[in-house]
Amino acid sequence: MKELEYILSERELPLVHSYVEQFVNYHTVYYNNELVDSGVGTKTNRYAWVEIVGELTYAAIVAAIVNARYMQDEVTAIILNLLNTDAEPEKYAEYQQEAEELRQWRMVAKRVAKEVLEYLR
Repeated sequence: MKELEYILSERELPLVHSYVEQFVNYHTVYYNNELVDSGVGTKTNRYAWVEIVGELTYAAIVAAIVNARYMQDEVTAIILNLLNTDAEPEKYAEYQQEAEELRQWRMVAKRVAKEVLEYLR
């Protein structure tokens, strides 16, 4: 599993920032905002973020957020491990836990995608 990328900001950021560069659309989606200690006695906003190139769609947002945490090989391994019914019970429980964590993260991605698209309406 990959570490998420974060940005710190003293002010609240919009859910999405879009711009065009050389006829290509870029969208930065900010999510999972939390207040953290700035190190100088104040609080600052910390956002996870992903950048999407091209059209900003529900599927593109979900994929970008899932891929921010999981490489495609990891997703494939989690799914294939879950299909391995010959695994020892302890190992299979581990596979189920990994799959549940992936499912939960995908639910976060879907929630963020809905929020972003509603924000843009």
